[in-house]
Amino acid sequence: MAELGAGLGSGYPAAIDTKQTFTNTGSPLSDGPTRMDAEVLNDALGALVAIEAELGIAPSGVWPTLIARLDAFIVGSVVVPQLIVAGVGPHAIGGAVLSNTVLRLTGALAGAAFGIDTDSLSLTPGATSDAAAIAVEGVTITKAGSGTHAYFASLDLRPFTVGAGAAALTDGATLRISAAPTGATNNYALWVAAGNSRFGGPTLGYDGNPTQPSYGFSSTTDLGMYRIDASTIGWTSGSTERMRLSGGILALGTTIVAGAAAGDLVLANNKSIRWEVVAGGSLLEVMKLDTGNALVFAPGGSTQVSFRDEILFNSGFQQFLGEIADPAAPVANNARLYIRDNGAGKTQLVVIFNTGAVQVIATQP
Repeated sequence: MAELGAGLGSGYPAAIDTKQTFTNTGSPLSDGPTRMDAEVLNDALGALVAIEAELGIAPSGVWPTLIARLDAFIVGSVVVPQLIVAGVGPHAIGGAVLSNTVLRLTGALAGAAFGIDTDSLSLTPGATSDAAAIAVEGVTITKAGSGTHAYFASLDLRPFTVGAGAAALTDGATLRISAAPTGATNNYALWVAAGNSRFGGPTLGYDGNPTQPSYGFSSTTDLGMYRIDASTIGWTSGSTERMRLSGGILALGTTIVAGAAAGDLVLANNKSIRWEVVAGGSLLEVMKLDTGNALVFAPGGSTQVSFRDEILFNSGFQQFLGEIADPAAPVANNARLYIRDNGAGKTQLVVIFNTGAVQVIATQP
């Protein structure tokens, strides 16, 4: 039988490794002395070796005692179909336990301190069950009777420290998510199912584009904001740029035009600036450029434009766009200036006062 010491050798202490002799001199069943040989301990140890070999956990090397061999099994590589730690902790892998930590992973390894080989991991949940490769169950954290707790957290990730070395390190992250999964209706690299999210530092996103803005919405992925260049932010809807802010210039439906400066509002395609009428849902066209590049206020002729103070013209002229019938008299201390037809095909420049009196200033010659 294979001995425990070297697996196939005789390194175990001789006092319990060799066969022992027992002599019976007074047995009524015997005519004389008899010998009984027994492998006192190696029968049990051989069984232990066989069990370990069957499980694939037999340590190599020479072990002077049974305790040393069992210790080698505990700290060495273990391949078991299922590992259950019945106690609530504290537990530790790679170092000493911490009294306030259920499971502590520590030690120095190459590549990763703790990892899951997703290539060989396979989960098959039930028909309506959720699944997770790693699940951190919710716990009850009881506050102390007094004092102030800085924070409680189900999962607390601390930043690592980069040790000395000649190699270059491009990026470092306390938490790195390599990519979003595939195969689901909606695939997210990070999913916060509910609750507020708080960031204590800058949030750096990718540049994005009109089709996939960097900041968008799960229900409308082509609606949002994105980076155009180092000084320009764009807003998109329906995969089309609708607005951009560049160097203090706000452009609606267009790119920045030549000559625009910070504080300018640039409109595309001669569009109007519109205000919604408070009492209803219609739109009131207040100001626009006509086809002759003239600035027109309140087009349509039915809406007045009021100025609180004087209107100053540096040069040029003031033009009435069309003749009208005599309007109603204004309120006290007001007058209305307009042009009308005199009934004979001639244009008159007229003013009407609050009393209803009309004064013709000039008539077309």
